Amino acid sequence: MDILPFNLNREPVMRTPWWRRPRIAAALVAVLLVLILIVQNTQPVTTRFLFFTLTMPNAVLIGLALLIGIAAGLALALLVSGKHGDAHQHGSSDH
Repeated sequence: MDILPFNLNREPVMRTPWWRRPRIAAALVAVLLVLILIVQNTQPVTTRFLFFTLTMPNAVLIGLALLIGIAAGLALALLVSGKHGDAHQHGSSDH
């Protein structure tokens, strides 16, 4: 990783601006849309789950659902990549 904006030969390092990187641009757009969704939904809602009844702002409920979804997606991705990595380590040919 370059700490300085030039390499050892003093040539300028060309860096792609963030808006030209599709993953970063998509992530920023997604974050912006989620923030707009949360800010526009501040009214209180009553949520019932099993034996519990909670009244909370809708924004908190949306945020919790988002965090649970992100955690579940990461856990699933790690689980799948872990199984995939184990198959290659043990030499099985799963083609």
